Amino acid sequence: SGIRKRIASTHAKAWADLKRNCESSLGKDAGSLAKSGSNSAYARAYAFAGLFGDDARYKKKAEDIALECASLGGSGNKMDVRLRACAVTAVYDWLYSDLSESVRSKLRSGMLEMFETLEADSNDHEFVWGHSHGHSRPMLLIALALSGEDRKATESVGGLLKAYRDGFFATWRNYGDDGGSLKGWWYTT
Repeated sequence: SGIRKRIASTHAKAWADLKRNCESSLGKDAGSLAKSGSNSAYARAYAFAGLFGDDARYKKKAEDIALECASLGGSGNKMDVRLRACAVTAVYDWLYSDLSESVRSKLRSGMLEMFETLEADSNDHEFVWGHSHGHSRPMLLIALALSGEDRKATESVGGLLKAYRDGFFATWRNYGDDGGSLKGWWYTT
């Protein structure tokens, strides 16, 4: 694959750094990592290193972090939920064939709870509000990860993409053309 060629050549240093960082934090408690602000970075790093390095230890660590994140579901503040969603979706997607059905089920349940929490805090008709677009990315990742497995997730993909194309991008272009920021509506008033 293209990624395997790059990590063996042009990105060899980055690959070595990633594996070294994964190795150095392998002993850290998955629960603590899941509750940290870096949970998404850890989960994605372990999932990527496990997948492309075919390392069962890294895959297991990614799975453990994702399970801890899923068990926290939609609890905490919105940033916690967003990061957790990014952690779980990467592990679920990248390591899907390595996960048992029991683990997949727990991750699905956690992702759906996160989706509902973010959806309840979104206002998709007001494209100048920073919360909706910030929530849309993790919601889209959940919807894509679960597309074909969950009816609501499958049906949400189109709506989330449409909100970006016809709402957020159009609004950003409108304000950005003259050097403005859509966030000025909330952050600088």
